[in-house]
Amino acid sequence: MQPIDAAGLAQFVDQHPGKVVLIDFWATWCPPCVQMFPHTVELSNRWADRGLVVAAVSLDDPADESVVRRFLAEKGAYFPNFISRFGQAANRQRPSTSPAAASHFSASTTGRENS
Repeated sequence: MQPIDAAGLAQFVDQHPGKVVLIDFWATWCPPCVQMFPHTVELSNRWADRGLVVAAVSLDDPADESVVRRFLAEKGAYFPNFISRFGQAANRQRPSTSPAAASHFSASTTGRENS
């Protein structure tokens, strides 16, 4: 798992021209993220051989990397996984009453962004 920022993420997407790229933004402290993550793994397992590129960006604090790695191993997330360098400020400000970071980003085969 490598750290990534917005420029690095754009570069990752650009490395897959002609493919649909799905990026899952998630965090271990986000119940909806944790609940949805197995679906991301399932999508990767089902469609990778047809050209779907899946990657995940954890919004957890980099100090919690061991927790993130354990979660990824338990879920069988063998696609590229990154830890965010552009989400650290948001992590410190997350609301305690409704923590949610779940978000997906995809780019079409033409490179157009979809959210």
